Amino acid sequence: MTGPFNWGAMQRVAGLPVVRTMRRDIAATFAERGFCFPVDALSAQQVSGYLGQLEALQTRTRGNKLGNKEQLHYPHVVFCFADEIVRCPRLLDAVESIIGPDIMVWCATETLG
Repeated sequence: MTGPFNWGAMQRVAGLPVVRTMRRDIAATFAERGFCFPVDALSAQQVSGYLGQLEALQTRTRGNKLGNKEQLHYPHVVFCFADEIVRCPRLLDAVESIIGPDIMVWCATETLG
């Protein structure tokens, strides 16, 4: 182990280690790089379920004029699956380790089509 990371125990996505273990790892990665990606916040089953719901939404809305440039604004206010994502405890823990406990999702946008 070198530094705050156990690099050997981490998976890699897009050539970067998945930060999965400790809040301090996330904060240290952010401090070192200016970003922290990817963070292992959702299980494969959750990702699959949310992706299925998003794809179903995209299918239902295909061809409809929605928002600006085919964008759906504030999906976390309208769709339960998006609300669940922004309230995911592991995701919120990762964000909190960087910016502190005062977290608010001000805006989110989904490009449909």
